[in-house]
Amino acid sequence: MFMQIGQEWFKMKKIFTFLIGLMLVLSLVQAAPPIPAPVKIVVQVNGQNINYADTKVTNKATGEILTKTEVGSLYIQNGIGLFDLSEFTQGYESAGRTYAGDEIEVVACNVHSDCTKTFRITNTNPRIVSFYITTGNAYVCWDNSVVPNPSNCPVQPQPEIAESEITINSVDEDTASVEANYGQEIEVTLRNNKLPKLLDTEIKFNGETYDIKEELSFKGIVQTSLDDEDFGLNPYLIIGENAISYKYVFDDQIDLTEITEEEPLEITFLGQEIKIIEASSNEIKVRSGIEKTLLEGNSVEVSGKEVKIETIGEDSVSVNVDGVSQIVAEGNSREINGINILIEDILYKSYGGSAVEIMIGTETDKTIKNGDDFELFIKDDETYAWVINLPNSIGITNKEEYKSVDEDEDFKPITIGESLSLPNNYVKINFKEVSKPDESKLNIRVKDNYLLVKGDSDDTFSTSSDEYAKVYVNSVGIYDEDNVLISNDKVRIGDSDTYLELGSVKIGKLEIKLDMSDILYNGISFATKDTSFLDYFGIIFKDPESAVEDKEGFEVIVPEERPEATITFTIGGLEIEVPIIVPKPEEPIVEPTTPTITPTEPIVTPEPTKPTIIEKVTIKCEDGTEVTDVSKCPIVEPEGISFLTALFASLVALVLGILGAKYKWAAPLMKAWQTRISKAKTEEAKKKAIVGAVKTAKTVLTKDKEGKYK
Repeated sequence: MFMQIGQEWFKMKKIFTFLIGLMLVLSLVQAAPPIPAPVKIVVQVNGQNINYADTKVTNKATGEILTKTEVGSLYIQNGIGLFDLSEFTQGYESAGRTYAGDEIEVVACNVHSDCTKTFRITNTNPRIVSFYITTGNAYVCWDNSVVPNPSNCPVQPQPEIAESEITINSVDEDTASVEANYGQEIEVTLRNNKLPKLLDTEIKFNGETYDIKEELSFKGIVQTSLDDEDFGLNPYLIIGENAISYKYVFDDQIDLTEITEEEPLEITFLGQEIKIIEASSNEIKVRSGIEKTLLEGNSVEVSGKEVKIETIGEDSVSVNVDGVSQIVAEGNSREINGINILIEDILYKSYGGSAVEIMIGTETDKTIKNGDDFELFIKDDETYAWVINLPNSIGITNKEEYKSVDEDEDFKPITIGESLSLPNNYVKINFKEVSKPDESKLNIRVKDNYLLVKGDSDDTFSTSSDEYAKVYVNSVGIYDEDNVLISNDKVRIGDSDTYLELGSVKIGKLEIKLDMSDILYNGISFATKDTSFLDYFGIIFKDPESAVEDKEGFEVIVPEERPEATITFTIGGLEIEVPIIVPKPEEPIVEPTTPTITPTEPIVTPEPTKPTIIEKVTIKCEDGTEVTDVSKCPIVEPEGISFLTALFASLVALVLGILGAKYKWAAPLMKAWQTRISKAKTEEAKKKAIVGAVKTAKTVLTKDKEGKYK
């Protein structure tokens, strides 16, 4: 009995397995895609191959309709349209299946009732549906209008490619950036909200507070060799006259009559402090330069020259500028070896230790009118001009244009990696980079009666259903290497939005005649040009003259996306000067070695001497020893401060000393923290100083790692 039950179970298992297999097979058959069945539409009206955009194909059995929206190749071009029966999403029936076969209706033009034909699907072999229509004088244009001949058709507009919107991006406190396409106008105004280091603050004048801000305006355009053949394959940032504008804006207006030499208006202009001692609506008198308080023997470097205080008298000073010495009386200014020296105040002491307040610059007191050359920091410079519009603003604008790359041109446009700076290097305008999308490289040549276009990969060209490494083009269509018609319209190039189109061969605005007798760009012949070109969409084409002459090869490079140029605006980068510290009166003063000048003694001009190095400032440690670096002070545990805190403070000071030595510009900052740590007298103060110093050191190291310090 058990044997019989086992046999029955074995039979049922086999049947069950068979049923499951059958269901799977049926599901696969049911899910199989329709069999391909290509159909070519040929349309002539009065012997002319027409264009028609509203071709319609209907499966009358299902009611499904195909148009150019679903099948792009249904757009009749030069008398040819293409589709495949398998493109009916609801499928189709042919003879030998459920019934005799679906009926298909094709509407191929609009000039006659014969523009509509039907056929029944009897098989899946390739099929041609032809329309040869004679009806008066009729031609169907690209917009489906009917005219006597093609020359009467309206001009077909070229689709416009949208340009990216110009927006300002804040990169960090120092830098802002904008992105733009080639050929796109750039016009931006930067303020503190996008470039935080631009001033937006308050100033004090005559006991009152006034709101001010800085603005930087810029206009430019990135151009290519389509604008200037000398550009080659490099894009250039073109800057016109008056395209760069810097303004110091007074949000609260100041009474100009209150500005005097005794009550000067002090502002920070282009990163440097200046004093305005007189002002009207379009004119100012400026007292500018670097202010210093120096002892006898001290020196400072300005504009690459050493300025040294040799001897201080009661009412005059002997000043040496790079080996040239002259005497300047108190309250007066004098140019010495190209540097203007203004003696503002003498702190004379007969027993020694005299000091002088001095202003050093290329100009000290100067009257400036609106439109004058800007020479505040660079003498005899004509690059920028003053723009004075008081009581609203004071500013500058560029007088030169940056347009030509001619070798004799002093003011050239800037290309990738280059920059130009405003006076005093206050803001740097940098052509930082251009995006680098993937590219498809095409080689085009004449072969037999076709134009052969070869790509650099198997998927260089594509339609909705297939990919190709090369295509052949003639006046009728685009074919694969087996001479099978791919399209009578266009094929896509790579993953870009650019197509290789029929009608000669068109790639964007580039057109290559089918016999390569001419190469045009935007309708203009380039057949006599032997250089390489870069267009606004990033398309590169090389040496069209040689291509037209030998027909053997024309190289075209097509990017997947339109390139974007990045322009940055960076503020800062000014050298930080180590302040010269004047000893307090209660500190012991060393008798100067040079004689003190008295009113009755004539000043003897000393012999020119070699520039001396500024003496390092000594720092007194907590145990009384003097060193030039706080990190060299011995560890002393102050009252109320733990040994561990003191030890850690010493280690932090050592690190600050190392950082100060590596980053010369940061040396004053590091010294300040060293001093603050050493002078902290309580545990809490010491810890706060340590934390602040560590944060500052971390910031310096982080920005250095990011490549922000050159």
